[in-house]
Amino acid sequence: MLKLPKLRRSHRHIPEGFHFLLEGQPHPLLIPSIIEEVASYLTLPDLKTFRQVCKSWENESTKKILHISKVVIVDEEGLVKFTKLCHHITPKSRQNMNYELRGDIDLGSLSATKFFKVFGERIEFIYLNRVRWTDGELKCILFTRLPNLHTFAVEARAYSDRRLFVDDRYEVLPNIKVLKLNVFSFITELTTPFLRDLLKACPNLETLSSIRTEKRNHLPMQFIQYVCQEMSYDTADDVVNMPYNADIAIAEALIDTKDVSLPKLKILDTNMRLRGPGLQQLGLKMFPIKQLDLTLLSDVGTRALQDVLTSLENSLQILKLKFHPRCHAADELEAIPPLKNLTHLTLNGYRNSLKFLEILPALKFLCLVRLRFSKSISDKSIAIQGRGGKLGSKVECLEVHEDFSRKCTKTEIATMKRLFPDLKRLKLENLTDDGLSAIFMSYPHLEGLDGMNGCYSDSGILGGDVPTLECDVLNDGGCDDYDNNMEGESDESYACHYPRLPSISDLKELRSLSLASPNLTDKSIIHGVVHCRNLRKLHLLSSCITDSSILRILDELDLFNFKTEYCFQVSKQTVDYAKKKMRGRQVSINEYGGPLKQSEIPNFMRRNGSSYVLMKKIEPQEMILPQR
Repeated sequence: MLKLPKLRRSHRHIPEGFHFLLEGQPHPLLIPSIIEEVASYLTLPDLKTFRQVCKSWENESTKKILHISKVVIVDEEGLVKFTKLCHHITPKSRQNMNYELRGDIDLGSLSATKFFKVFGERIEFIYLNRVRWTDGELKCILFTRLPNLHTFAVEARAYSDRRLFVDDRYEVLPNIKVLKLNVFSFITELTTPFLRDLLKACPNLETLSSIRTEKRNHLPMQFIQYVCQEMSYDTADDVVNMPYNADIAIAEALIDTKDVSLPKLKILDTNMRLRGPGLQQLGLKMFPIKQLDLTLLSDVGTRALQDVLTSLENSLQILKLKFHPRCHAADELEAIPPLKNLTHLTLNGYRNSLKFLEILPALKFLCLVRLRFSKSISDKSIAIQGRGGKLGSKVECLEVHEDFSRKCTKTEIATMKRLFPDLKRLKLENLTDDGLSAIFMSYPHLEGLDGMNGCYSDSGILGGDVPTLECDVLNDGGCDDYDNNMEGESDESYACHYPRLPSISDLKELRSLSLASPNLTDKSIIHGVVHCRNLRKLHLLSSCITDSSILRILDELDLFNFKTEYCFQVSKQTVDYAKKKMRGRQVSINEYGGPLKQSEIPNFMRRNGSSYVLMKKIEPQEMILPQR
């Protein structure tokens, strides 16, 4: 019979090395120890059953991996080798279902024909990454070789003769639910015909997105001038800063094509840059969209935005709105319909108050970009409603990215507390010491805090001045020989003798923390951050942090993700210890390349504060190499 261990009330009694079980993320190198620990409680019959269970786990895990993993083939030679190596696999359930073909592969070649003949029936996801194909080749593969295809992704340059259907007779692919596209060209007239053919062939489409690639398709200046003139864009900057060239063609093919009907389209994950007429046509389509990303140009008014949101009133859950600087709809959002299912809202370039939040009862996530935050929350009507906790009372995550250097003060935090009383995650820029203290006092139950680009010091983190800290550096024996005394006083005695404001150590439920300020030193880490015992993710940016802080963090916190930037006083010995200590987890200590010598960087950072610097070159001497 199975002998169960005695129940233990406290996690302090968990054996050494097994505390990660509380988080559900086991260290890969400890898995044999876990199995050995479990097997020690089993009898012989139970061990036999245990072995059968493990075999079943292996089989089911293999099946699941085949569903979510992807095989990438980069050339014709690899295609031939893979087909020859795996064509004999039986049963068919052991074959992979997801493939990406890239590089110098021709879909009309014999190797590609044999590949799709052997594996086509099992393929559910295919990504054609800039491979070569002609008119009828892609059509033949999609309609004859891939009967179970669920997701189709394609990235290619559009030519004048590139179409899916040669004539006007259209066929359908009823099983395709997801399209991921990046079909680009300098002239949209070459792109939209192929996209229209593809949309007409997928009547059951549920997700339409543009592929996010690292290599952007740069536009020549002649084409930029042509687009600005012919399509009446506001400025050339609108075209240059376009996230992806294919987005224009996707929007045009989706909106302007009259006979494209997608009654099941739920997710539109592409940057829809629209003027007033295009926005009206989108509303008339009556798509049941749950996720929408809109960029509104200068001629879009409040009425046009209201109409399209009214058509999505019962379905929309995630909305991203980016307003052009001269867009009239950015002045007022109170006229929008009550979106009862909206949970995520991102506003970029909005210029007015947040009073409209009262008609969004289900909102959980709010992101504000290029916003005068103090002005938006200073409206008297908002302040009156905020005192009653009626406005935005259910928002749990707030991110504010301001486009100016004004500091965020405690007065604004106090107003924010009335508007958003239930915040669990908060991101604010330009925080001061008073602002941090107000956050610690107003939101003691915060689970995530992001204070990047801050103007605070140790006083704001710790709630008061801290005596001079004297610390020793790691020696060859390990991380045990460091001293964190504050002129002979411990943390407890310091707290008793020096009355203070709320500090970061008061956030007992904090799990994610990001701090960046030129005045952040070891005192904030040793007397504040390391006392947040529930931290699992930590990001630090400061040139004043040394080995002492890193060692205390590694030895006292059970982190899953640890990252530092510009901490150039950290020695290579400490970095090696960090990689060893956090093996199997995510750790990044100053992984970056810069044009300055290592000895010059601390002084440069002190002079320039939290300024961003474009780093291009790196000197190999004494620099810390990224973890492999």
